Amino acid sequence: MHLGGRRIALRLLLSVGSLLAVLAAAASWATADRLDNPPPSTTPAASVTKTVMLVGDSVPKSFAADMAVAAAKRGYAVVSAAWGGCPATGVGKVFSSGRPWKHSSCPRVVAEQDAIVEKYRPALVIWWSRYELAPRDGGSGKALPLGSRAYFRAQQASFDERVHALTKLGAKLVAVQIEPPGPDLAVRNPPEKYFLVGRTLLHRWDVVSAWNAFLAGHKGPTVFSISIRRLVCRDNRDPCNDTLPSGAPARPDGVHYSEAARRLLAPKILEAAWRAARLAQ
Repeated sequence: MHLGGRRIALRLLLSVGSLLAVLAAAASWATADRLDNPPPSTTPAASVTKTVMLVGDSVPKSFAADMAVAAAKRGYAVVSAAWGGCPATGVGKVFSSGRPWKHSSCPRVVAEQDAIVEKYRPALVIWWSRYELAPRDGGSGKALPLGSRAYFRAQQASFDERVHALTKLGAKLVAVQIEPPGPDLAVRNPPEKYFLVGRTLLHRWDVVSAWNAFLAGHKGPTVFSISIRRLVCRDNRDPCNDTLPSGAPARPDGVHYSEAARRLLAPKILEAAWRAARLAQ
């Protein structure tokens, strides 16, 4: 081969070798990016934020400000999707006769919960609700018998469905078991139209206990449960003695907590939920 031809061939080989080296390096970088540095949206650390979300009825709704104070000490914020008079499941309200509740906002609960999960991506969801013990529509204008197998199957299925939606982005969920009411609820003994689950809480503790047992069966890795009975009650009765150190009742109406009780209990309930979910201290 002529000397000039040899030089051209050598240059061509060097150019091809350089090109192959570049392509190999690029392939190596691409593979490393997929395995070692996945997109931020799929990294565990980026899937949740330092946010606690409250779901349930008017009781956790009233705790939101005091929970926020307690959570701030851990560097967390609190958002609330709790609705007064509504189950956290978003199931429609009916009377025990099967007659539907008029002007109920409960069907909006699910949409608001989902919007908050998407916007804030909470690390912890605290579920605290009495209304999973409300009458349940069984179809044809009749309510399912309270405490029956069909009733609990329906309620548990609704709980599982909501829990899946609330934890789909990586949140841990802690369900608070229903605590006994205070003595003042027994004094009032309100009919359904004033407090839909009042008489169930007072007179059907078998139903309450069965629901609490279902919640207590959740031991992780995503869903957990806590009892706050010892934090609220001074005895084992139902209704229970919920007197504060000041001598005043924690729940003047037997259900909703006073300002003093909320200040006292919010950090303790948050601590219990935190430990149950095994979040970093």
